[in-house]
Amino acid sequence: CLEKRPADRPQTAADLVQMLHESDEVSRSGSMTSASAPGNRRLWMIGGGIAAAVLLAAAGWFTFSRGNDTTANDIQSVAVLPLVNIGGTREDEYFSDGMSDELANALSRIPGLRVASRTSAYTFKGRKDVDVGEIGKRLNVQAVLEGTVRRAGGRLRVTGQLTSTRDGLSMWSESYERSASDVFAVQEDIARSIVAALQPRLNNKAPRTARGSTGTTDVQAYESYLKGRYLWNARGAANLRGAIKHFDDAIARDPQYSRAYAARAIAYGLLPQYSDASPSDALEKTRADANRALQGDSTLAEAYTALGVAWVNNWEWDAAEKAYLKAIALEPNYPTAHQWYGELLYNTSRLDSSIAETRRAKALDPLAPILATALGYSLIVAGRYSEALTEAKRGLEIAPNLGVLHSITSLAYLFNGDAAAARSEMEAAVRNDPELVMRKGQLAYVYAKTGDAARARAILDDIRKSGISEEDNQIAFAIAYIALGENDRALSLLERAAAKRDIGLLTAASPLDDPTYAPVRNDPRFIRILSAMDLLRFKRPQ
Repeated sequence: CLEKRPADRPQTAADLVQMLHESDEVSRSGSMTSASAPGNRRLWMIGGGIAAAVLLAAAGWFTFSRGNDTTANDIQSVAVLPLVNIGGTREDEYFSDGMSDELANALSRIPGLRVASRTSAYTFKGRKDVDVGEIGKRLNVQAVLEGTVRRAGGRLRVTGQLTSTRDGLSMWSESYERSASDVFAVQEDIARSIVAALQPRLNNKAPRTARGSTGTTDVQAYESYLKGRYLWNARGAANLRGAIKHFDDAIARDPQYSRAYAARAIAYGLLPQYSDASPSDALEKTRADANRALQGDSTLAEAYTALGVAWVNNWEWDAAEKAYLKAIALEPNYPTAHQWYGELLYNTSRLDSSIAETRRAKALDPLAPILATALGYSLIVAGRYSEALTEAKRGLEIAPNLGVLHSITSLAYLFNGDAAAARSEMEAAVRNDPELVMRKGQLAYVYAKTGDAARARAILDDIRKSGISEEDNQIAFAIAYIALGENDRALSLLERAAAKRDIGLLTAASPLDDPTYAPVRNDPRFIRILSAMDLLRFKRPQ
């Protein structure tokens, strides 16, 4: 009864009585000292009396707290923690994570209920050392859903518990055991039960039921979709390609599976940022899949977000903005749409709006390291370097091994005048992303900007010796040449990168306002690059 996490305690008086009976039976069987002995019987009577007193006190406190605390009657936010995969293999982790995501998706459809984002909720995966009160504070939620999933022998068992973060008391708990083929019914049952438990505390306009939309009735298609989402969430080139393969399988099983098309679209949209995939090929596939998804379900915010990133990669800013705004209108609490729209805004020199949008994304997903990166960089582009450092450092507390966060921290130090700290942070970025040529180019840039041209050139030489030429990664070499004062050489590389619509022109440094491009920003050749990217119309007077 004193377990730190409510899910680890007996959930009802009946559970506790059953546990006591089971202990008594074990004792009577001889595997422990017999409880029938006078001394042991006395201990059992004392223990039973204590248990009864505890149960009475708990019951009295539950009644008092529910009957007298008016603030407890307003539940507007919940976090779905990753369901624990028990009894299954490590390979089944995708299934328990997928179940968690689907439940969160179902609950997010309830008007007036905010569901904490996946990234922030998954920060607590496997963390038994954090109680629900602390989770509530860090995620700014009033209730937490947690539970377990066991899949074995063709059977599926799911337990769930909804706990108040204010007082740690259980608001609802239930277990379900079905055939593994009944996964959709189990999800719907859990969502309906939770809504029934929350209904008295929700806005009266909230519906009595919440129906998740898996988008398919084919269990195997759904399994492939869950496997794809699991890899997609991990990011990286190999994981994104693996995710696309699973989405392919899902669509092959169910050609009408709109959510699988949307997921594949956004995977294709991200691929050029994590690999050497052709931006034009990814653009075509992203648009085709997103439009196919929307033909089947015009309410899919993810499909519009995928269209947004596709238009950005093609430098079609107005179309991208329209897609992002549509996604946000459909799903106002979708952090990725806010983040990517915020990035579009700083790329089009609307800096205050960019900061506001990335702050909104971070508020929705406070423990997502990538959002600390997005907000930190938007502040760098706006020239607010001290604030950028504050945000980047907060991100590093959560993800100390994330290379891009060290990179953002380094640039904030550099532009704020701290050369030593800038070098140290960019060196850490390279250690954490040793295969990423762009990080090495950034390190060369930082060395050159802080007066060590020899080390900068040595890094470029090392890149070449590894078999990578300037043509293989034009942007990484270009930014280093700018710092070395070789502007003509840098501009030649940037022109060739623009001709092939290299995504690095946006992901390495924002062309209009990032200080990296300050030495060449007013050069006619750079102006022509901005014009080709359709960014010149956003350029602010200097």
